Amino acid sequence: MQTSHVPSATETPLPTLVLVMGVSGTGKSTLARKIADHYHFTFIDADDFHSEESKTRMSQGHALSEAMREPWINKLSQFLRSSKHAQRSCVLAFSGLRKTHRQTIFSAGFDNLIIYLHGDTALIEQRINQRANHFMPATLLASQIDAMEPPEITTNVFALDVSTDIDTLFNQSLSFIHSMNEK
Repeated sequence: MQTSHVPSATETPLPTLVLVMGVSGTGKSTLARKIADHYHFTFIDADDFHSEESKTRMSQGHALSEAMREPWINKLSQFLRSSKHAQRSCVLAFSGLRKTHRQTIFSAGFDNLIIYLHGDTALIEQRINQRANHFMPATLLASQIDAMEPPEITTNVFALDVSTDIDTLFNQSLSFIHSMNEK
């Protein structure tokens, strides 16, 4: 994985990828969208790259196999490569359950930062049950937790407990991103 650096306004921008990851219901999309808006980066929700077949399968309470995830990950990676080629920095809301999934995403060649959202299972399940119009049911949370291979905590990885409000998570994320800019 490449080292991370968010360019200042006076530098020639190098494309950056901020990956906001965690199991369903941790608030990835909400936080990623706020960060993207703040920096005027492209917001990407990995859920938008799932096939209709995969969304239907998950909505019926069936987890995806690795073979079913592969085309999704590859499609997302291709989009990121195009964004990198166009010199667009991005914020990606992506479960990132498996280390190999993240490696495929990182192969797009960005400078990478990871914000890893985690928390109490009961709280996350409650959040899933409260949201409307999403294909992912709470019954699949256990399979996501079982599949999660948390990222190794390094200088470009920031772990956040989701038991706090979105504004606090956002401010903590900005502090992390700014600290990476100073390196």
